[in-house]
Amino acid sequence: MIMSTERIRLALDRRLSMANLLERLARLYGPSIALALPRPFMPSLVPHTEISFRETLHLTDLAAEALIRVLDLRKGERVLVLSPDAGESFLLTMSLIKAGGIAVPLPRLPEREWLEAILREGGIGKTLVGGGFFGGDEAGNLDLLRRREGFRLMPVDREDTEPDEVSLEEACAESSGFFIPYTLKPSSVVMLSPRAGVQGRPLLVMSTSRALLHPARALCLLLPFGEERRCLFLHPPDGASWLASAVLALGAGLCLHFPRSEGPFLFQEGPAGEPRVVVTDPSQTARLVEDRGAMPFPAVRLLICTGKLGDITISKLRPSAPGLSPHGRRTLILEFDSLDETAPLATFRLSLALRENLLRTPFLPLPPHRVRREEESATGGRGVTAIRGPAVAPGWWNDLEASLRAWRKGWLHPGSPH
Repeated sequence: MIMSTERIRLALDRRLSMANLLERLARLYGPSIALALPRPFMPSLVPHTEISFRETLHLTDLAAEALIRVLDLRKGERVLVLSPDAGESFLLTMSLIKAGGIAVPLPRLPEREWLEAILREGGIGKTLVGGGFFGGDEAGNLDLLRRREGFRLMPVDREDTEPDEVSLEEACAESSGFFIPYTLKPSSVVMLSPRAGVQGRPLLVMSTSRALLHPARALCLLLPFGEERRCLFLHPPDGASWLASAVLALGAGLCLHFPRSEGPFLFQEGPAGEPRVVVTDPSQTARLVEDRGAMPFPAVRLLICTGKLGDITISKLRPSAPGLSPHGRRTLILEFDSLDETAPLATFRLSLALRENLLRTPFLPLPPHRVRREEESATGGRGVTAIRGPAVAPGWWNDLEASLRAWRKGWLHPGSPH
């Protein structure tokens, strides 16, 4: 069991960044299992599905070196990450950040017009593709990317390559394993999250290293579940709240268990037992309780949801529902509101579903964030939310005017571009 003093040092480490995070976690948790994947990631290098913190560090070092050497990745270059597998997408995103790139993860291929708009607005000229995308690409969008002039596509798996391509798996086999990550400032942009804007134009929300790390700094000491406890991670790889919640769980020493992206949620009990924590979003939470009408894992003590849950969904998690805990233990529900990814996990509320009623706090800012309501004449006197704090986004990558308009006297007004 890792002493709380070690976690305190991690939370207070001023040199901690998204680039050196895995190095710090490997020192702290070492051989403990960090990721349990549905299939091996680059099986020629690591044939097993359970990866320790040290192996995660080694894999991302190999991948970061390969991206610079083979994909010719430059610092600050935007790269599209296409994978429905949250575990694979996490490893690819962390490798890109280590190599100085800016990740743009998507869990599925969007429509061709929307995909073209994201590439154009983000100035994206490279992509990493994995997770079985090639077999399910009926619209032929990947072939469109391959034929796009000046565009470079790198498959993750060896079997998905064309004759003139090199996969990330093959490139990693030639890496030395000795890699020094880029030095990131807290304000360095490391990720873009595409969101719908006006007139069908995507808005690319910027996320900084400081924003993605802050929830882990603030909350990892408050997850008293112990080293190697399993966390069932059901959140699709989309948006800054996905990556921030994964970093939060790893910072607490939890093992992230990623089920397969399609089909029913199956959990095979490992050495650490059933999951004590579930990380999900509102749509996946509804899917989680749809079949049984209750939380299907009796041992779960904390459900973390990166969006607002409806009262009906929460009512199905009450202890009177069949399938919850036979010992009367209740599941604490922690909901976050990321304000359309402009402030990942910056506001939260706690809910506890009892047999007869529901105990729920209002949404509160995660310290040291501050939130206030303002009256805006441009919206006909309607109240708008303003927020300030370390997790707040600098703005939108492809709309400088909207970013400048949204920042007023040190407060971000996330609804301004909409």
